[in-house]
Amino acid sequence: MSTSTQQQAKSTRGGIGAIRSVAQPLSVSGPSAGTAILPATVVAVTGTAGAPSFLLGLLAGGLVVYVLSSLARHFSSDGSLYFYAGIIGTTKLALLTGWIYLLTYLGFAGSVLSNEANFVNVALEYAKLPSISWPLVALVIWAICLYVVWRGAEFSTGFQVVVECLGIAALLLVGVTVLATGGDHGIHLGEAFSLSGVHGGKLFLGMAIALGSFGGFESGASLSEETHSARRTVPASMWISLLISGALYVFACVFITLGFPSLEALAASPAPLFALGERHFGTWAAFVMTSVVVIAGMSTVSAATTGAVRTLNAMWRDGLFGRRLTSTGVPPMVIGICGAAILGLSIGFARYPAYLAFEYVAAAAALLLTTSYLAVVMLSVYWFARVRSTIGVVIAVLASAVLGYSLWSSVYPAPEAPFSYLPYIDLALVAVGVCYLAFAGKAVRRVDSSTHWQAARTERDRLIEAARPRKMLR
Repeated sequence: MSTSTQQQAKSTRGGIGAIRSVAQPLSVSGPSAGTAILPATVVAVTGTAGAPSFLLGLLAGGLVVYVLSSLARHFSSDGSLYFYAGIIGTTKLALLTGWIYLLTYLGFAGSVLSNEANFVNVALEYAKLPSISWPLVALVIWAICLYVVWRGAEFSTGFQVVVECLGIAALLLVGVTVLATGGDHGIHLGEAFSLSGVHGGKLFLGMAIALGSFGGFESGASLSEETHSARRTVPASMWISLLISGALYVFACVFITLGFPSLEALAASPAPLFALGERHFGTWAAFVMTSVVVIAGMSTVSAATTGAVRTLNAMWRDGLFGRRLTSTGVPPMVIGICGAAILGLSIGFARYPAYLAFEYVAAAAALLLTTSYLAVVMLSVYWFARVRSTIGVVIAVLASAVLGYSLWSSVYPAPEAPFSYLPYIDLALVAVGVCYLAFAGKAVRRVDSSTHWQAARTERDRLIEAARPRKMLR
């Protein structure tokens, strides 16, 4: 049996079921930790309530999920976007997309690691305890999360299920309490969805932030080769993750907006979720809630690290770096390389406050994620045309337009420094990948001949052939 056939067989009898398959992408999007600060961020950026932006983000995410879930129904690999780009595009496009996608995962893991350290000190402040140097806190959390990843997919996804459920429960408790007690000045849902005074550019910029928040809904594909009936389970996990995460973010925006006296007060709050928890439950309850969010955030770090490890492993085993990896599972060397990069993207910003370290790296990663989505979605227009799916072509074109505008509105007009430098940093990183591929013809040919691509290419050609109209027999 060939290696590719073994991988296809493994993907139908792996150890990860439906719930754990959802845990991976849901943890990457991290609604329990993200809702602690992002509603205030969107208000500060758009000047209006965040719920409309997150609703637009949910709709945009639906277009992208339609495209990616359609591919996942036919092609199963831990390489995720890297693999999809190669099947419907070329090997060079696959490697460039894989490089961008790898950087995205590393950036998200590193940024959330910094944010985790920030939240630990917030919890210590609630408990009236002395703060700890945030890089030291980040180092401890990094070690725990790397251990979780090293234990394997079944252990890490089980960990993610437990801790993310704790975080979501804390979020729902605060939200229901705020709404049940009438918020700050009564429940007027129109305030939470108001578009008064906002123009389209700002609204779509908010949508870009929202889409970045939902980002990772395809992350279950990174565990395809260990997932039961992956061609059914992974597409379903994409939709379920998007809907759960999107609904939680919209719900959080609604009750947080109604819980503050004004949008200005909300925009000025560094952690509005914790502020509402303290107001309604007291300081010690806020301490417990912050601690729960810290624990839940560990699932985000471990899930993003898993995505990075699986992406790098997929490219490495295909022969990108010369010798192909032939061992089953993920070698500790790959985990160590990704872990070192993630730690560097966190404590490398040690001279800045932890929240700024989070914002800088997360913003750069969000731009890269949108770019990787855009690459695959644009390639899928031609793919859907080849398999004669008119609906697929229309949705892929719409998704490309939304992602393209989202990317443009994120960089123009240019935000204030240092955020204005981030697009150039991202462009430089993409240029590194382009330059490497320009002189790496041997590596590209080696990857192109990898046995992991053969079964998928056979399936691709079969689907294209089946879609061709048959000539009428005389």
